[in-house]
Amino acid sequence: GKWQVNVHTDPPDARILVYPRDPISGEPDTSIKFEADGTTPNTLRLAPGEYYVVAILEGTPRFHHVFRKVPPRGTETPIGSTKNRFWQKTGPDTIDWPEIIIPTQRVLDEMVLIKGIENSVPDLFVSTKEFTNRDYLIIRPDTSSSKLARQSPPDEPYYPKGQDLAIHFAEEAGGRLMTDKEFEHIVHSIPSYPDLQNFLQKGAEWTASRATPEQIKSSDVALELNPEFRTSNFIGLSVFRGDISHQIGSKLNAKPTASFSVKAAVCYGRSSEIGFRLVRLAGSIPPKKQPPK
Repeated sequence: GKWQVNVHTDPPDARILVYPRDPISGEPDTSIKFEADGTTPNTLRLAPGEYYVVAILEGTPRFHHVFRKVPPRGTETPIGSTKNRFWQKTGPDTIDWPEIIIPTQRVLDEMVLIKGIENSVPDLFVSTKEFTNRDYLIIRPDTSSSKLARQSPPDEPYYPKGQDLAIHFAEEAGGRLMTDKEFEHIVHSIPSYPDLQNFLQKGAEWTASRATPEQIKSSDVALELNPEFRTSNFIGLSVFRGDISHQIGSKLNAKPTASFSVKAAVCYGRSSEIGFRLVRLAGSIPPKKQPPK
């Protein structure tokens, strides 16, 4: 059965588009679109699942793309307090999603525009810096008293405890996490964008994607877990950089080249040093992918 889902934005009067979101890849299915009547606050009827939600302030350049969840029927309380997991039951068939705060800027500070690939990856703005929670507190000083962002002394650089917290912080900072497909495109594009030469220099970063069963089977991190936790519900994908020095003849090439990899990481509870990076689509509406001919 479907739920009535109440949607609120700050500021109000936003148009709301909702796409099913693949729980593994994190990509929206742009062949299916639900649009709420009128502008926020408004409602939609949605089946349980993961969703990619677009909020647009018509007549302005302002928009936001966020992730939201609709729980299975019969669920009374949410698992997780981050915005991509949280919902509030307000009636037998009704839930409220967390408010969507629409950024004032179309492009956030220190972002570079990367051209996409038609029918595959849209044009993307990508931040040229990696964020830790410490940076997040600087970006959003109004959140500094919130419990979510205060798991460590504020003068120490520290990292989100897991993928959901990184997704939450990215939304609060006005962007979202990249998917692993977008990551691959960014890596291939790096030679054309001098501002991205330091991409992943600080170390690992979270993506918005989860590990596939094949990735889990070959992951040492996953194999350390009890069997019931070796699923995509508990294992996400992080990305990292390893610089390789190339030996040419007897001379060592002085300039190492960067190699970029995707690897599985436990989504919850571990204080791994995994940062996050903001991306935003260049357009407010995800382009509809055409079926292959």
